[in-house]
This record gives sequence, structure tokens and C-alpha cells, in this order.
Amino acid sequence: MKNLKIIALACIAILFSCNQAEKPMTAEEKAQIEADVTETMNKMLDAFLTTDIEVLKEYFLFNEGFSTNMDGVISVGGDKTIEMFTGALAYIEKYIYAETVQMEVMALDRNTAVSIIGFDEAYLTITGDTVKVKGAGTYVMELVDGKWMAVHLTGIHHPGE
Repeated sequence: MKNLKIIALACIAILFSCNQAEKPMTAEEKAQIEADVTETMNKMLDAFLTTDIEVLKEYFLFNEGFSTNMDGVISVGGDKTIEMFTGALAYIEKYIYAETVQMEVMALDRNTAVSIIGFDEAYLTITGDTVKVKGAGTYVMELVDGKWMAVHLTGIHHPGE
């Protein structure tokens, strides 16, 4: 009977320890995640300038759960978002300039972060028009196989000056 009590207490201790909440991030971990996500965001924003969807796929997790809400147009699923991005990028001949005017990154946990950016850009369209826009975007980033990837994007564009 005594052995049964010891085994029962050991099982309870094991179950209790398995259900413990994850240790909070240290300030150093949070700072490192935010630096890593900032680096990824800068590379992603440079990838947009290539207007090549294959380059952008390095930074977006275009799976069935991916969603985008861009200027009120909602796209759910990786294939639909790729289609939307490809159509928009095909309209751009080349970027004249693109500037990130502000970026804030916040680590939510060890595997999730949010990046909010403000941008100012101008591009030449395939019809020869120059388009200037300002806007903002919010990216939900997730650590996938050791790499930070966007899993959701919400953004808005306004005519630039």
C-alpha cells in the first residue's frame, strides 16, 4: 500500500510538472527575438522591391491558414494570397523609392511576434504611370522551423504626395 501511495504521488508530481506554464521570457530573450524579427522584416521589405513572388515566399507562410486584409480586400488561404500578391506585383514595372518610416516589433512569446510598419513608396507601373503611396501594415510573425515567417498581414495604402 505504501508503494502504491508513492507511485500515485510520483504520477501526480509528473503530471503537475508537465502542466506548468512556460517560463516567462527574459528581457534578453525578448530583445533577441525583437532584433531577429526586425532583421527578417527588413529583408522581407527588400524582397517586395524585387516584385518577385518567389522571393517573397521566403518570408510568408502561405498555407491554408494564411490571411490578408489589404485595403479592405480579404484573402484567406495561401493560394488566394499568392494570387493577390502576384496580380499586384505584376502591375509594378519598378520601384522608384521605398522607405520604411517607422517599424515597431513586439515579441509576444518565444514563437510569436508582431511588427507594425509605416511606409512611403513610389513605383512606376507597366503603363508608365508613377504611383506614390503611404501606408501601414501589421504583420503577425511566427517562428517556423527556426525561421521567422509572416502568418498574417493587414495593411492600408493612401495616396502619397
